Amino acid sequence: MVAADVIKRYHALLGKNVVLLSGTDEHGTKIENAANAIGKKPQIYVEHMRNHYKEVLETYNVQVGINVHTAVDEHKRKVKQVFAHLLDKGDIYQGMHEGYFSPAEETYYTHFQITNGKSPQGFDVHPVAEKAFFFRLSKYRDALRELISKEGFIMPKERQNEALALLNGDIPDIAVTRSNTNWGVPVDKQGFEEHTIYVWLDALLGYHIDYKQHGIGENTIMLFGKDILRFIALVWPALLMSLGLPLPHQMICHGWLMTNGEKISKSKGEKVFALPAIGTSDVSRFVLLNLGAFGEDVQFNNERVASLTDMVKDKYANLTHRLTGIIHKRGIQEISHDVQGEIHPFVENIVNKWEQLQQTMTQYRIDRYLSEINEIEKDINGYITENQLWEIQDDSELKPHVLTMCQALLALTIYFSPIMPQLASMNLERLQPHVNNVPVKVGVASDMLRTLGHMDFKPQHLGVLV
Repeated sequence: MVAADVIKRYHALLGKNVVLLSGTDEHGTKIENAANAIGKKPQIYVEHMRNHYKEVLETYNVQVGINVHTAVDEHKRKVKQVFAHLLDKGDIYQGMHEGYFSPAEETYYTHFQITNGKSPQGFDVHPVAEKAFFFRLSKYRDALRELISKEGFIMPKERQNEALALLNGDIPDIAVTRSNTNWGVPVDKQGFEEHTIYVWLDALLGYHIDYKQHGIGENTIMLFGKDILRFIALVWPALLMSLGLPLPHQMICHGWLMTNGEKISKSKGEKVFALPAIGTSDVSRFVLLNLGAFGEDVQFNNERVASLTDMVKDKYANLTHRLTGIIHKRGIQEISHDVQGEIHPFVENIVNKWEQLQQTMTQYRIDRYLSEINEIEKDINGYITENQLWEIQDDSELKPHVLTMCQALLALTIYFSPIMPQLASMNLERLQPHVNNVPVKVGVASDMLRTLGHMDFKPQHLGVLV
């Protein structure tokens, strides 16, 4: 979710109209069993979990524009309508389902996918044999191969290759109804009164929204974990093809968050307590996205967390406090240009890095993006130290340096704003950029890079930022 929010904020930084859609999958045996274990009805349980979900979003400052909860009546009506439509079309048909079920994953497997009674992810399974309705996934095999073969459709490349490998093997039609749980969208078909619609069909349809109603375009980017590649990369586009709906523009597959060499998993009852363990939302976001290469598995360990936390506090946050402290100590109220439109070569070099940073984000290598701006932070702190700004006594000599630092720090703030939005907002408040004596109050935007040479600054030395 943090990575999705960063991608959303990055596109907004470019001036695009972008909305983040997420929500909670609230049906299935796992939910039913969890509710029963604490003596609650499933509906009460999922409503409680929605509140917890909102708390997590707030902890990480993730701004979701469209929240989908699959146990609400509106969503259930949509699922029933889609099911009926696909049944009438012939893309859903009745058959017999035999295989193995993993309750922890809400996933069914064939005999060939099971090893020593375990799923490919190492979870317990049990055999099943029941009548069911099936979605004709095999019908869309060639169309899926053509879609997924497009360069950059699934990133990183190894996940694209993995999806194509799935298409090269046996692509069985997928059973989309179940009789092992009462907690789900019921099947309105005679003889199937005790069946519910498979949670993965139910959940995927949460992404099916009216784009025009929300005032957004149809270019969607899907972000998901590698363990659900088959559902997102194959089943979801096939459903959209069957329904005649627009296909995703791109799919981004992330790795797992690991600890002690094992995946941190909700199925195993594990979680990361972000706020008390890491700090503010900006620190939490910075830490999680710096743990390793985006798209690969990354290790969560206390030593790395402590080091990255110190980096935010001692480098990024302290940089602003350090600069405004020097300005405040000298009693400087305003930093103005001698020549409008002019920027120091040091700042120009930082501004010129924006094109490369954009290319990095186009590849969704958030880790490389962070690595680049970490180097910029070092350069700015290094400039202050090498030029010993605190030692300069002549204001006429100091002010050009301060102007250079204000411009450089604002550029850096623009760059890290998708990752640390609160710190970016506080930096803007402290730097107080003005154009033609009018304060810049539109928030951080990449367009600011073009107007740095026309900005004056009225810095404020406020409290410690982090």
